[in-house]
Amino acid sequence: MAGISETDVEDNIIQYFADRFQTDPTTILSTTNLKQRFNFSDAAWAGVAEALSALKWMKAKHVRIAQAQMGGNTTVAQLTALIWGKISHH
Repeated sequence: MAGISETDVEDNIIQYFADRFQTDPTTILSTTNLKQRFNFSDAAWAGVAEALSALKWMKAKHVRIAQAQMGGNTTVAQLTALIWGKISHH
């Protein structure tokens, strides 16, 4: 996993939510508002930060998301940008 692309990050996010909610990943688009689609309360959505941060690929890249960062990042594209911005690109 030395080289990870922004597309890989998006695919990993989609796969996480598809697995968690037993949903076809092809129905989750970059524009999908995950918080709305899966009916997360504000508190529950904030808690997703811990679950994402605990994923093997996130740990491998030494990336953590704070709960406070989740509020304004509810779509696949927003989460991808948030995580991609935290990955060291050198």
